[in-house]
Amino acid sequence: MWAKASLLHKTESKISGEIIVVKYQDEIKLVVSGYTQSVYMPRGNWEKLKGRVWGKFLSQPEVSKVLSKPCNILLLGLGGATVAHLIQQKYEPHPIEAIELEPKIINIGKKFFGLGELENLNITIGDAYELIKDHKSPISNKKYDFIVADTYIGGTFSHEGDLSEYAMAIKKILCHPGIIVFNIHHNKAAEEIKKRYLAKLDKIFNNIKTVLVSGALDRDNLLAFCYE
Repeated sequence: MWAKASLLHKTESKISGEIIVVKYQDEIKLVVSGYTQSVYMPRGNWEKLKGRVWGKFLSQPEVSKVLSKPCNILLLGLGGATVAHLIQQKYEPHPIEAIELEPKIINIGKKFFGLGELENLNITIGDAYELIKDHKSPISNKKYDFIVADTYIGGTFSHEGDLSEYAMAIKKILCHPGIIVFNIHHNKAAEEIKKRYLAKLDKIFNNIKTVLVSGALDRDNLLAFCYE
């Protein structure tokens, strides 16, 4: 897949498995266990991502309405901070809290993915679910207008077994009105998993809008925009 890419970095992690950073054309990609997690555009041509999953996070009118005003943002799963970069490019700098499980990815982000360019970004290393349900955690004691739940390790959703409890915990820290976006990896083989995820979310949120984003190698993303 990466025959024409230049390898910039490679490491192994007990949490994430193989982590590689490659430069492909004018993009730098973070690939975890064979899955592209993030993309960074060192030349600043972020518009190129408009039709991909990260751009689709932000192009929905419900999201634009929230981000066009002063708001607090929470990213559950930071990766290479593609969503954070796109928010900064398109809107005024908003306070962004981010939780990332993998310390090695934070270090990689600082070296290859421009984390130092992001204003008002505060990063906490830890498990997103544990931090948002911990009443002593500063993150659980704030309200957020826009939350992105993208806690994958490679192709594995880290909270599949407790999705209902995870979604309920996130809902408790959401402002009203506000919006949560769940990123669900999707392919033909995972159709039943998708239905199971959406059935659980449907019991928790009054409104759910889904957007399917086609990807390479039968690796699509289903975005579930949830709000009251």
